[in-house]
Amino acid sequence: MKSFTREDIFRFIQSNYHTDQIVFCSVGQKDFKKVVKLAEKYFGEIPENRRVVKRKPVLSHAPRIVRIDKDTYQSHVVIGGVVYDYNHPSDWGCIC
Repeated sequence: MKSFTREDIFRFIQSNYHTDQIVFCSVGQKDFKKVVKLAEKYFGEIPENRRVVKRKPVLSHAPRIVRIDKDTYQSHVVIGGVVYDYNHPSDWGCIC
């Protein structure tokens, strides 16, 4: 950690966080105008940074289960799978 510089962190953010992939979500009974105002306040000045490198498609997927038992009262579950591309014609009519 001591070897990281401020520039290293900014370079990492620039190469890994892209504005065309930001998702903003608000849950609950919130006044829509207030939500928009907060989003504009905190995210409105972010300069556009679109991903230029396309991800490689996943050619094979092998489901797996990993279980780690610990002496704790917490449970963590991660569920994932391979899905159609956002622009794929077989999106099953998903409204996202």
